[in-house]
Amino acid sequence: MDNIQFIIVDDHKMLSDGLKTFLLSKFPSSSVAGVFSGAEELNAFLDKNELPEEVPCVALVDLNIAGKYSFPLIKELSKRKVKVVVYTMYESSLFAMQAIESGALCYILKGSSEEDIVHGVEAAVNGTTFISKRLDEKIASVALKVSLFSPKEKILAGYLLQGLTNSEIAAAMKIVKRSVENYLSRMYEKTGVFSREDLKAFLRGGGLGNV
Repeated sequence: MDNIQFIIVDDHKMLSDGLKTFLLSKFPSSSVAGVFSGAEELNAFLDKNELPEEVPCVALVDLNIAGKYSFPLIKELSKRKVKVVVYTMYESSLFAMQAIESGALCYILKGSSEEDIVHGVEAAVNGTTFISKRLDEKIASVALKVSLFSPKEKILAGYLLQGLTNSEIAAAMKIVKRSVENYLSRMYEKTGVFSREDLKAFLRGGGLGNV
């Protein structure tokens, strides 16, 4: 289990350096192929360098890098046979499910115990799924209803959790504000909530009123 090749993708250098030190202390026979601040930098590296197939490669990827979600990067890494562990501050059942759907094997919250991080890496190497304990118990309660969302509703939900207004969401999705309002109304019906704040709480997996 110790012989792992790690990749770290995060735009916060201090955190990346600390994570690198931690991983090498817990898996001393492993190595870090590189620490990258974004998808373009990482993909350029992977295009030029062959990763040894006999050594499992695990990428710890922040979910939001320079204001952009990492879901496309997760999909690309999965295609390259890299095992992805999302390491993020977003305590959201919706984001955890989207990350797993995109190809990530694990979803670990920043601030989790050392045990959670180690278990996440070990699960990824073994090809199994692991989600931080704080979220794992919440996901079952939201997974079924969120699965009823359309692709655009899922995108809108992500912007909603970022705190964007309806006008800002409309601009980001290149639709009119009225369409955003219509999407939100349908999302209220599907999740059984009655307000924007309750919908945000539901998507975080925290239950109604827990915002």
